[in-house]
Amino acid sequence: MPEPYLSDEHRAYLEAHAVDPDQALAAGRVRSLLTRDDLAQIPSEWQAGIGRYIPENGGLLFVWTGPTGSVNVQLRPDDDKRPLGNDGEPMKYVYQGGRPPVLWAVREVENPVGVILAEGSKQCLVAARYAPEGYSVYGLAGCWGFSDDGVAIPDLEVVDGLPVKVILDADFSTNLLVWSAADRLQAALKAEGAGLIEWVRLPAGGKAGLDDYLAKRAHDRRARVLGNLLSEATAKFPAKPNAKVQKKAAPKKPPVAGDGRKTIVVNQDRKVVKDELTAAMVGMFSGTELFNHGQVLSRYSDGWMTQLDRGAFNDVSSEAALMVSDDGDGGYVPGWADPNVMSAVLSKASEFAPLDRISRAPFVRSDGSICATRGYDEASRTMLALDPGLEGLEIPEEPTRDQIEAARVLLMDEMMGGFPMDDASRANALALMITPAIRGMVPTAPLAVIDGRRKGVGKGKLASCLALIHTGEDPELGTSFPDNDEEMRKQITSTLREGRDLVFLDEAHKLRGAPLAALLTSSTWRDRILGASKNEALPNRATWAALGNEVQVGDDIDRRVYRIAIGLAPGYLRPEDRPVSSFRHPDLEGWVRRNRRELLAAVLVLVRAWFAAGQPCERDCSFQSFDKWERVVGGVLEVAGVKGFLDGRKAWRQESDHDQQAWDAHFFWLRETFGTNSFTAREVMEKARANLAAFSGPPNWSDPNKEGFTERIGYLYRSHRASETLGLVLVKAGKRHNSVNAYAVVSESSFFEEPGVVAPGGDGGDGGDASTSIPLEKAVSGGVTEPSQQNKKRSRMGNGGGSSAPVAPITPTLAPAPAPAPCPEADDWDHMPDFCPKCMAYQRARRA
Repeated sequence: MPEPYLSDEHRAYLEAHAVDPDQALAAGRVRSLLTRDDLAQIPSEWQAGIGRYIPENGGLLFVWTGPTGSVNVQLRPDDDKRPLGNDGEPMKYVYQGGRPPVLWAVREVENPVGVILAEGSKQCLVAARYAPEGYSVYGLAGCWGFSDDGVAIPDLEVVDGLPVKVILDADFSTNLLVWSAADRLQAALKAEGAGLIEWVRLPAGGKAGLDDYLAKRAHDRRARVLGNLLSEATAKFPAKPNAKVQKKAAPKKPPVAGDGRKTIVVNQDRKVVKDELTAAMVGMFSGTELFNHGQVLSRYSDGWMTQLDRGAFNDVSSEAALMVSDDGDGGYVPGWADPNVMSAVLSKASEFAPLDRISRAPFVRSDGSICATRGYDEASRTMLALDPGLEGLEIPEEPTRDQIEAARVLLMDEMMGGFPMDDASRANALALMITPAIRGMVPTAPLAVIDGRRKGVGKGKLASCLALIHTGEDPELGTSFPDNDEEMRKQITSTLREGRDLVFLDEAHKLRGAPLAALLTSSTWRDRILGASKNEALPNRATWAALGNEVQVGDDIDRRVYRIAIGLAPGYLRPEDRPVSSFRHPDLEGWVRRNRRELLAAVLVLVRAWFAAGQPCERDCSFQSFDKWERVVGGVLEVAGVKGFLDGRKAWRQESDHDQQAWDAHFFWLRETFGTNSFTAREVMEKARANLAAFSGPPNWSDPNKEGFTERIGYLYRSHRASETLGLVLVKAGKRHNSVNAYAVVSESSFFEEPGVVAPGGDGGDGGDASTSIPLEKAVSGGVTEPSQQNKKRSRMGNGGGSSAPVAPITPTLAPAPAPAPCPEADDWDHMPDFCPKCMAYQRARRA
């Protein structure tokens, strides 16, 4: 890591103010901060409030370390690059907002004869350099630097039992604000047990400080001059300056915060207050701590996002601005902005830097460049929460074949070598490992299903390894997959709100549900904002994976998943009997932790190799809604020489889709039971109860004696109309005389012609439900609500007993399906989820 340094300009500046630059640099008290690289060398907690000025402004950093080791820093922007403060004047210093001030322990001696308190960064450094031996020297960050929100800081306890000499700027006795601060400081020192308190008076005018005064003296005279000033210090406190005279001389300005916050007078025009407070918060925290995340103002802390509620917003706003009210008598008192103004600022999320994702590992941007610098990456709208052990990671622009092969061996053989997987599953596991690194490049990514033949085969171990590589932490496993849509929706929303980038759904033995299906094909997740009546739009840039045994996939999910199957290790029928020594690395998770940097580098090498090769992809991508993901990941694996990616996915879908298998069996039961005749939900129930052994029901409804069976079957038929299963189609065939829906199962015309659909007849004088044959095109297009007069006549003349046998079948020609009607739920037909109850039939017909 580069050593701290001082630029030539900063050295000259310190020497001009009587500060020894080499001594201050060696003690870690100052350093130049000019570039992003310089910023990256200091702890992240130091960057809050000053990071936004690098490199545009740059300057000299003073590192204030208190007696207890607490640190606060201030940046002095270079003279020609000073940003403007809230009063329109160039800022002299920039402080860390929201952090309590510290008493700068510049020189601490054992058994001191007394304590010197000096106001100002350079002043206390000069005092420590030239003060007589035996004195401990501490610095105050401005005349109010001993106070935190009106309360004296605990660091003042260093004066307990010792005499104190206080050195303030030359305007101490004439400036009412400085005098008031000194008066309060004197009371605080007495409360801490200080002995004799004396005030050093500088024989200078204006706001001159100790550094200005001593810099005018020759170097060999400075210690003597300071000694004389200290000996002439007096315990007599000066009289209070005449406030009225000061008021007449010049209008009093609002107080200036000593920590870099902007001062805002809150009892003025509300628009002015709103704009100033917004600007203060944007300037202080946008892109470092506050972000527009899901159209909601959210705070980044410790690697996670939290939406700002009113209390949290009040907290962070007070860290960005010193809010005061004009008391109408030339003074200012602390105050808060109007609650309506605060709410208006809270709603202005769009003013802050947009955040799409948080990554805990270096990743690849859309242009192929690697982002490996900690902090907010504007190009990808990503916050990189980089561990120190991953800093300085370098990836070759054009990896050689040897480098590609070494990366492949490390990931496929060294890490995954102990898992009993076939080539397809091993390739898919590598695809899952690559996905977080390229997730910002693709709008959607499918769900990876880590499917175990039984418990204990290593699903959790593989998930742990993947999580350790990309997050540095173990995955949160153990929580079962939600068993209802509402819980699933809540879990998705909370996960995305936190900004998690790699999510594992555990105990997911049955994958189904509308929320999960919608999530996987959406780049934006919409849900209600906490405590509000409007929705948020959370970016979905996470990589999702599910763990289960013999996983069953519902028909709403099966087109959105790929499988990583883990079988039994050869020679071990009971997974729990397999010794860890049989793995390539017995302590695999520990090995991954120790080699995380190399494993991440290997992932990025494979992706860079794909870019360097011209981003090829020879596969015929057919993964609906995930074609871009398939092209990128598939191309990376092709260049790496990895075979088997997505092989066997369609066959597994058919095997694991138990819902579709249930529908297949039910359609055949309907056909065998009713032929081409129409039927109602009640008739299905009656037939099923009459022969329970032969009945095959829809998914989860195989018991016709179950309460609500008729109503549920009717609902399922309405939502499943026009869905084709193995050549059969369920269609609506009109209504019976009591307005009950009737249905029929017909053969799909692409396989063979259908002789006709038996639809209900009229309710003639015989009291029976006669039937007639309806052309298939009418049945598919919505059925017939009323039979023709000719068919009514045939019904009355034919089967007076109400038989449902078909008459004179009509051989139809299937007409083109009607154009789908607009659906209020659908913004994009190509990505419309099948679960939409308002347009499911149209979607199924259209896709078929």
